[in-house]
Amino acid sequence: MRIKLTLIAGAVGVSALLAGCSDDDEDELIESADYGYVGDEAAWGDSCAAMNYAMVDPVDDFDFVTDGTAAVGVPSAIELAAQSAAGVRAYFTPASCVTTSVSGATATVVLNQCNGPLGTQNISGTFSATFAPAGSGFTVDVNASNVNIAGRTGNWQVDGTVTPTADGWSMAVQSNGDLNALSGTSFDRTASATITWVRGSGCVAVDGQGSVVANGTTYTTNLSGYQRCTGSCPAAGTLTLDGPNRDVTVTFDGSSTPTLDSSTGVSTELQLACGN
Repeated sequence: MRIKLTLIAGAVGVSALLAGCSDDDEDELIESADYGYVGDEAAWGDSCAAMNYAMVDPVDDFDFVTDGTAAVGVPSAIELAAQSAAGVRAYFTPASCVTTSVSGATATVVLNQCNGPLGTQNISGTFSATFAPAGSGFTVDVNASNVNIAGRTGNWQVDGTVTPTADGWSMAVQSNGDLNALSGTSFDRTASATITWVRGSGCVAVDGQGSVVANGTTYTTNLSGYQRCTGSCPAAGTLTLDGPNRDVTVTFDGSSTPTLDSSTGVSTELQLACGN
């Protein structure tokens, strides 16, 4: 049985079209927050990946040429921060919404109702990235404070290790944050993930896992095979939220209405704000 659940850009505010559904199915959707939480997890994960992409992508990968065993001429921490601060402005519109500064090894970006990469819309906040050379690549620690994404608010911290690939970057991240959904529900979120992309492509691939604590309940999360490009809806991948009562899985397929399946047998369509 399929019903439609509307989660605009992952919002917890739920509107179900329930014609033809049994009372049990209707009660499950109305009483359970799990379906909304998986949408919020998708929205926050997308935004975090977009900011990591925007802060790291401006770093010139040609500086990381190798002699077959190790990188040659890796930029200093100060040079890495300068490249990030100089290039990140181009990733957000309108131009007036973003200001950048650099102090030593730290690049700081302040956004005020910006649209950004991977379809991120209406994002504000302060993002400080501190760089350091490491092996054949570099590390970057991102602190995001007073973040507002289309009405959602929160703060997060990311520890990232970035290594060059043949045509771009691979970024392993550990993150944690406190987040607030449109419904007013507060989340504590931790995650680890690997983000890969071709430099300058506007597209990322993400695999990761983590946990979310909401209203005293802990959910585990798993994101597998996720692919997203600027200007498009998520093209592939699954996101599963494993809770005490049910598992909820979103299957991304390039449309703005990906399918959400519950381990209890209920199937829905999510209405996402994407594709622009």
